[in-house]
Parts: sequence; C-alpha cells; structure tokens
Amino acid sequence: MNERRAIPAEMRRQVLLEAGHRCAIHTCRHTDVEVHHIEPWSRCKEHRLENLIALCPNCHKLVESGKIDRKSLHVYKARLAAQFRFQSEVEVTSEPHKGGWKTTTLNEEGKEPPTYSIGVEYPNFELLPRNKAREVNAIVRGLVFEEVLRFRNAPLCEVIARFGRDSAYLPHCTFSGSFDVAIMKPQILSLRHVFTSYTGGAYSNTHFRSLTFQLAPEVFLVDPYCVFTDHYRGLQLLSEFCVRELCSYFDVSEPFETLLQGAAPSPENYNTFNVHQHGISIDFDEHQLGGKALGAPSVFVPYTVLKGEMNPLCAVYSLM
Repeated sequence: MNERRAIPAEMRRQVLLEAGHRCAIHTCRHTDVEVHHIEPWSRCKEHRLENLIALCPNCHKLVESGKIDRKSLHVYKARLAAQFRFQSEVEVTSEPHKGGWKTTTLNEEGKEPPTYSIGVEYPNFELLPRNKAREVNAIVRGLVFEEVLRFRNAPLCEVIARFGRDSAYLPHCTFSGSFDVAIMKPQILSLRHVFTSYTGGAYSNTHFRSLTFQLAPEVFLVDPYCVFTDHYRGLQLLSEFCVRELCSYFDVSEPFETLLQGAAPSPENYNTFNVHQHGISIDFDEHQLGGKALGAPSVFVPYTVLKGEMNPLCAVYSLM
C-alpha cells in the first residue's frame, strides 16, 4: 500500500508564494486556500511542484465536481508560474519548451524617476516551417513591443500628472506579461497574452491580448469575422451564450446594463478570443462589463453551441 505522505513544507510554501497566498484562479483570488494536486494523488502518487496548486474550498469543490477540469487547472498554474518567474529570475532570457517554442523574457529597468520595472515573456516558435515561423514570430514580437512602448509612456506622462515631479511621492511602476499557447496544430495556432501594470494607486490593471493564426496555406490572422459564415448570426450566438454564462457567474437572474453592453454582439467585444480543441474561450477585460470589482471573467464556448454557423474555409472549422 502506497501511504500518502505530507507535502514537504518548502514545496507547499513555494506553491503558496507562487499564488500570492490566494486562490490560483485569477477571477477568485480568495485568501482561504490549501494546496491541492492537479492530477489526483490517487493517480500520480507523488508530490511535484508543477502538479500542485493553491485553491480555495469553493474552487476545489468545483474541481471535484468536474465544473473546473484538470486542463484548466494546468492553464491557471502555468500563468502563475510565468508571473512568479518575473520576481525571482530576472536574468532569464530564453527557455526551451517541449511544445515547439522558446520562452523569451524581455527585462528592463527604468532608473530615472519615476522608476519602473518591465518583465514580459513571449514565445519564439521554432517548429513551424521557416517562412511561417518568421512571420508569426514577427507579429508576436510586434504585439509585445507595442504593449511595452505604451507602458513606457505611462511613467513619463500619466504618473507625473497624477503624483507631481517630487521623487519622494512617485511610485515604482511595474509591467509584467505572460502567455499561454491554447492550441498549436499544423493548420492553426492560438496564443493568449496577459499583461499586468501598476502605475500607483490601490490596484494594478490587467488586460488580455490574443493572437490566432491560420497557418495553411499561408499565414493570416483569424478574427471573429473569419470564424463564422454569417458574421452577424455567429456573433449573436456567441453573445447570447456569453450573457447566459456571465449571469450564472455573477449569480444574477437578469443581465445588468453594463454586462449587456460589454457582451453585445460586436466584434470589438470578442477580439480577445482563443481557439481550443473543443471550443473557443473569450476573455473580458477589467471594466468591460462594469467596474473593476467585477473582475475579468472568461467564458468557454463549446463548438456545439456554434455548430451550423462556423465557416468551413476557416481552420477553426477543422477542430469541430
């Protein structure tokens, strides 16, 4: 009989530090947490850092009931691990990944007041055909540097306007970025970037950027218009499903006005989408559905919901 051993104290401490002593699911972040196995102990019979995650009792119950699946837990874990590396491994510049890319880290320190720190991770794809890898990597780097340049302007303009020029009162600003590869197949690649900035005040700000590429016959970016045969009807279905899911998430019987606005069937509301094996995920930015207190929820839309409206000329159709 393989007796279950206690999680080593140092390993448990590292998992809690990684999550900031909060629930690892970013839309929850409850402070009452315990360390749990992503793949159950009954199956793995060992404690490994990459298989441990901090969860509050409510989210753990959702995992046990199957409402949050193990694959999603791995995504939450990967996001936290990437953000934690910014604080502890400032010298990391490149890290190979078995999935076919290297993780590159852009680090920068602004020494003149207002001071700032930047740590952004992004992928450099290696297993794609050379001409396609060159195009994809150029677009990914362009997105990252666009975000970095936008942040660099904040200390020079926004922060000084808010706090004045006395360095004693200027905050140290930070900007971090991580990414997840949602799917990588010969015909399609989808990745999601999470950027978090702090420029003073009580809270940081988080927003999402997504890139989905059709890789064959040539490289081009997939947007909500490409996915559906009838653009209007497709977005309408997407919106109706998201509104229902968001009402359930916020535990309201009827959608409130800002929810209806933020999830209305317009392309700009659904630009932050990612393609997965069994559906599409939609990220709603902070403030998109109302105030910051509402968080930045995500909705997963199974392909079965959109069946009949998917464009057969788009690579996403091949995943159905």
